[in-house]
Amino acid sequence: MSDETDTYAQDTAQIESDRQSLTIEHEKKAESENLKKTVEHYLTTHSQDAWLISGLTGIEEQLVFLQAKQKEIQEKEEALKKKLRKRYLLFPKKLKDATKQCSEGKVAHKKNHF
Repeated sequence: MSDETDTYAQDTAQIESDRQSLTIEHEKKAESENLKKTVEHYLTTHSQDAWLISGLTGIEEQLVFLQAKQKEIQEKEEALKKKLRKRYLLFPKKLKDATKQCSEGKVAHKKNHF
């Protein structure tokens, strides 16, 4: 009978141990389900954030493109200013030459017609 009692005691102890393990696993499962619900709620609540992040990427790409265009415009503007400065500096000489040609033309015209 002693063997049966020992076996019974071992079986009872094993059943109690299994119940405790099962209880612990149920608690872990409940905790995981609560965490899952929390994460799902967060994702649902913040779904706009994902859209904003993907939109931000597009905006950043557009900004890089616009910065490149702005640099290109500035370079063209500088080249145009340089060209205009040259013309502006040459203008007095060209005006003087044109005035001289007009004066010479008037003198030659007067000589031919009078």
